[in-house]
Amino acid sequence: LLGAFLAMWIGSSTAPVLMLTVLAPVLEDLPAGSRFAKCLLLGLAFGCNIGAMTTPLSSLQNIITLNALQLAHHPVSFGQWLGVALPFGLVAVVCMWALLLVLVRPDDAKPIPPIPYSGRLTALHKVVLVTGAATMCLWATSSLTTGVFGNAAIISLLFMGVMFGTGILTAVDFNAFRWHVLMLMGGGAVLGEAVRASGLLDILLHHLLPLLPRSSPWLLTLGLALSLTLVATFLSHTVTSLVMIPVMVNVAVRLGNPVVPGMCCAFGVSAAMALPFSSFPNVYSLMQLDEQRRPYLATADYLRCGAPCSALATLLVL
Repeated sequence: LLGAFLAMWIGSSTAPVLMLTVLAPVLEDLPAGSRFAKCLLLGLAFGCNIGAMTTPLSSLQNIITLNALQLAHHPVSFGQWLGVALPFGLVAVVCMWALLLVLVRPDDAKPIPPIPYSGRLTALHKVVLVTGAATMCLWATSSLTTGVFGNAAIISLLFMGVMFGTGILTAVDFNAFRWHVLMLMGGGAVLGEAVRASGLLDILLHHLLPLLPRSSPWLLTLGLALSLTLVATFLSHTVTSLVMIPVMVNVAVRLGNPVVPGMCCAFGVSAAMALPFSSFPNVYSLMQLDEQRRPYLATADYLRCGAPCSALATLLVL
């Protein structure tokens, strides 16, 4: 749940990095081959994948989907996306937790090592919490405050202004940002526009539309979401988002009902978690090593647990 919550607000590529700095001391205290360690890492990866569905900020696929819908004159606000995705995300995380308990049986750690913590809540912590909560509320209600702030990105810039203007963050923090991820997100929007402006999109749609069920919106959504989940499992969330989502959203636009199929396309990409390289949270969990420099997880663990979780998530999406 914590991994999914962090992924909602700081992105699915940042949340596992932050969470594993907290979990590392716990993992070090567990015996070699611990099933509980496997369950922790798999649960973190899958939780971040689910969290990637819940807000427009949380993943590249969401940003590209929103951009494609905006270009097609079917905008979706932050609050609308959150209202649809959050209940689904909560149900999906609980279902995956129960599934991991059955598949991994993490009952070999008694007692569970505590997470070390020292210190107390300072004034600085309170400022960050209050400012962060206010920013989240403004994001969620951005459709109501367009006349005040304009684009929701202005709200993000205001938060950055407060953090850097007060000295909470410094130039060192600014230089340490994952700028390549931001460039990748911007490049995805440019790629989608280039495919549309060049006429390549029209050619692709001409060949794809006859293959899709036009009579039923549900069957259309099923076909789009399942195909993207399958492709993202082998090609990764990033590649599938950049290449496939603009095409699939425009297919839904041509068929006259783009918002629900478009959002389900983004959810379908996030639901792909059956292989270690399907998503960044999966890759990062696989990279974790024990004291003997041996990985906690293997590809077989993802196939055994990730494939059922991926199928469950796709089923819940539909």
